[in-house]
Amino acid sequence: MLIAQEKIKIDKVYFEGIKKISSKKLKTIIGYKENTSIRKGEILLAVQRIEDFYHSQGFLDARVVNYRFLKKDERYYIYYYIYEGNQKIIKTIELEGRAKEFLQKIEMPFTPVVYKRKIIGEFETSLYSIYRKNGYPFFELERKVYELLGDSVVIIYILKEGRKATISDIKIEGLKSIRKKIALREIEIKKGEIFNIEKIANSVSNLYSTGLFSNIEYLIIPEKDSTLVDLIFSMKERKDKILNIGAGYSSEGDFQIRTNFSHLNIFGNGQRFFLETNILQNLRFTKHFEGNVTYLEPFLLGYRLPFSLTLFYYKDTEEKILRRGFESQITKNITRFLQTGTKLSMQRVEGKIEEYKAYLNFLSLSLIFDDRNSFIDPDRGTFFLIIPTQSGWILGGDADIRKLLVDFSFFNRFSFLLLATRFRTGFIWTFGRTDAVPISEKFLLGGEGSVRGVGRFSIGEPDPRGIKSGDYFINMNLEFRFKYIPFKVYPVLFFDTGVLKNEIRSLNLKSFVNTIGAGLRRKVLGIILRVDVGYKLRNLDFTKGYLYLGLGHMF
Repeated sequence: MLIAQEKIKIDKVYFEGIKKISSKKLKTIIGYKENTSIRKGEILLAVQRIEDFYHSQGFLDARVVNYRFLKKDERYYIYYYIYEGNQKIIKTIELEGRAKEFLQKIEMPFTPVVYKRKIIGEFETSLYSIYRKNGYPFFELERKVYELLGDSVVIIYILKEGRKATISDIKIEGLKSIRKKIALREIEIKKGEIFNIEKIANSVSNLYSTGLFSNIEYLIIPEKDSTLVDLIFSMKERKDKILNIGAGYSSEGDFQIRTNFSHLNIFGNGQRFFLETNILQNLRFTKHFEGNVTYLEPFLLGYRLPFSLTLFYYKDTEEKILRRGFESQITKNITRFLQTGTKLSMQRVEGKIEEYKAYLNFLSLSLIFDDRNSFIDPDRGTFFLIIPTQSGWILGGDADIRKLLVDFSFFNRFSFLLLATRFRTGFIWTFGRTDAVPISEKFLLGGEGSVRGVGRFSIGEPDPRGIKSGDYFINMNLEFRFKYIPFKVYPVLFFDTGVLKNEIRSLNLKSFVNTIGAGLRRKVLGIILRVDVGYKLRNLDFTKGYLYLGLGHMF
């Protein structure tokens, strides 16, 4: 007799009667694995999972006709007996009550097509979306499936529109320290407008992007016997003062500490203040110190144009560079995932090589596309950044240079494996009064953050500072993150490569510095703990590697 909560170790699972779906595939959806201990009740739950999977693939008549639980020589075996039936084909899809003009724009699934729940789900989602974008918050549909001879089916949708609604009032609930007007200005849909679910979704996204709220929900409340509805946003405020600390270590003897203090609601109006530091320290002296103070106004002149002003101080003993100055930036969200920006930077640069001093003014544009599902630990999505920059000319300053930076990352999951890739490139060239790129503006490559397995700033061509630099670079990173295996700590394999030259014609495959390595990751309280060891591929010697400890993924 099976006791649902009793735990046993399952040695083998067998499926009888299967022809269309492989045993390997079924083992991935039953909810437990061979050679693991489970509760006996999970054996029963697997029956529902098997049938649900078959139905989602168009085997509408499939069912588990029986199952057997056997014990032999202290080993436990499970047999599932399955009737598959035939996979159905959708002959046609019809809509009843198709009178609205906006329905003419909807893309009907191409038929005949194999019946799959994914196809049905995507089409039904598009129906709900188009109705709710056009003012029908209470739209519903009824699906009827009629089976024909030859394993074909006809699907008929009965559209139940409900009444078209207008926004009567917008209410805000849950605010304590944040003023109501701050929330209202992030809400795109207004009183008197036709109901539009897309505007409401954008409003929720805008509210989250302020960083002021940890949870946002909305309710649609119809007024009695009316076409009017009230829209209620319920919000939970975040702490407005946040301190983040990050740390890292490399076997070159460098300790890195990053701090970020944020105040997200100055004066109760949603303005923000940031204080950031980044320190690289070895046992003898500070290699790198960077400090930024930023003020951000989310609504410049009453428009949704975030404006920031930053004062910065930057000093690096290996670069032999000291920077001081300020920069201002205006950004604009074009869509939910696409953002553009303009930045003006004015700075004084000092170097120890030949008592170098210069005033540099930069104007840059940026275009960012980011649909990653997580900023900290993404497992799908794309990040793309392009920044063209100009210094000098009508901006004044001591150098006329142009620069282009491109950064592209892509994340995709394959079973238990996450493939993470990054590609970066940069070019800098002179014009006008300037014949050579100033040393302070050259690119640097190598070490943590770019190419693991070689020293910091060790890729490129020697310059007067005693380090390597260049005017043109390419950097690629590839990580295989085995994060879906059933362990809290998961392994990572990586390949990094890069090249940095002063002349673009010098870029070739033989110039690339290639490294490989492995690491471990562990997620604790939402923070990624990272350990990496990298080795240079040329003349590979596993006794000469570089160790990196850090918080968060490298990219």
